[in-house]
Amino acid sequence: MKLTSLLLLFLLPFFTYCKKQKPPSQPATNPGSSQGPKPLCPSSSFCVLSKMPLLNQGASSLPPIIAEKTGDSSITRDKGWCAPVSSTIGIAGLVRDTPSSVKFNNGFDQFRSFGTYYTSTSRTKKYGPSIYKVGQEMQTNWKKGGTISYKKVDAFEKFTKDIKAPKSFKVGHKDQSLSRWSTVTNQDIIDIFKTRKPAFAVSWGVYKREGDSIYRRSGGHALIINGYEDGYLKVYDPWGKIYNVNIVEAEGSGIFGRAEVRHVSGSRGFVQAYTGSNKKIIFDGYNYMYTHK
Repeated sequence: MKLTSLLLLFLLPFFTYCKKQKPPSQPATNPGSSQGPKPLCPSSSFCVLSKMPLLNQGASSLPPIIAEKTGDSSITRDKGWCAPVSSTIGIAGLVRDTPSSVKFNNGFDQFRSFGTYYTSTSRTKKYGPSIYKVGQEMQTNWKKGGTISYKKVDAFEKFTKDIKAPKSFKVGHKDQSLSRWSTVTNQDIIDIFKTRKPAFAVSWGVYKREGDSIYRRSGGHALIINGYEDGYLKVYDPWGKIYNVNIVEAEGSGIFGRAEVRHVSGSRGFVQAYTGSNKKIIFDGYNYMYTHK
């Protein structure tokens, strides 16, 4: 990925409200059709990695683990750890949904044995050492917060190469930066889930307009898309939130024609909190890894 497409991921404290959007119409599907490969998600209305854990980058149990691992006792709270936390959410969901004959290595295979943890604090604590390992691979700045996107992509590529699977399985990774010339729709992502059912990591930017000027990127966040529901995309937000979103074509100078993300239903997370009269959430890029028969 070129240096010009690097995206720093960080959060800004602002809250507002976003109206519910209608989902795009879905084409009729026939799970029994002989055309093309058999879909991993035969349902046209719902599909997720059902064992994906919801972690929280702001959980009080996480900073002590990061402080111990880094040897820096001054680290006492999250300063922008969304990339390693969301990536761990996605990888854990993929591992727990995949047969044990596939070996992910990097310590990820242990996720299959993790039990049920009823609070985000205890759950995040269990995954804490893995969050640190993932963050180290993508060179997250634990002290100041933030992760450079291409380092995140490099980490996913490494994790994919370390997967050892039987010959009957397909293993792969893909990344894509998005702009007005390379956008994405709900159906594009739904189609990827139907054929790959991957750990699907996304980078979404906050684009702010000052007066009548153009929209400019003022921040961003890393999240996981965990499948779809009734035409919408289901988001696992490392704020410890789950909600559905809809992608529409953006309007406005500087973002015209790009993919805008709008909150539909579920918990109040990043998308709803950062959308306002002069702010929009724009889909900056994605990368995913998969292994399936």
